[in-house]
Amino acid sequence: MMKTDSELQQEILSELRWDPSVKEAHIGVEVNHGAVTLSGHVDNYLEKLNAEKAAYQVAGVKVIANEIDVHLPHTHELTDSALAASIQRLLELNPNGLPADIQIRVENGFVTIHGTTEWEYKKNNINKILRYLKGIRGISNRIQLVPHISTISVKSEIENALKRKAQIAASGIRVATETNTITLEGKVSNLQEKRLAIDTAWSTPGVIKVIDRISISPN
Repeated sequence: MMKTDSELQQEILSELRWDPSVKEAHIGVEVNHGAVTLSGHVDNYLEKLNAEKAAYQVAGVKVIANEIDVHLPHTHELTDSALAASIQRLLELNPNGLPADIQIRVENGFVTIHGTTEWEYKKNNINKILRYLKGIRGISNRIQLVPHISTISVKSEIENALKRKAQIAASGIRVATETNTITLEGKVSNLQEKRLAIDTAWSTPGVIKVIDRISISPN
């Protein structure tokens, strides 16, 4: 039985209250046919991400718009130049698994990252490293994926990878490829299965675009 928007809203609020990494007192939740909007404010960027992660744990959530603002405590505020220097030092300490050539711009605590890489995971690793850094209000990762070969044939590789994952083995996901673009179609029972399928496609070398046409149909 599908949950009403009101039921889903209350479950998300309960999940936020239960999660120790989130101070939910200043977070608002709106739900419209399974589409969730998070609003309000938190003390740091990591808490904003944690609130979104907690909301995604609730069954029935289809998509989340995270509009939470980051209101840094005075003790966590940094000048843009100081924050840029901290980012540079942190990335130098974690060179493995990062794109070789990136450019970073900081403006009012918001970090914008440019560059290129062959791998989606290297692009995502930057966010994973920087999200803990004090003084960040937001991150815009604009690193572009550039395939290391001009033509790829990955359909069977992705299908086999999906079959190896027990969580989505029976989902009946169909895979189509065109040059460096992957299209996923079919049905899964929850949002976690859908995200796992998409992550699997993105982990394939040379892929620069994944088109998601997977629908969620709870059993």
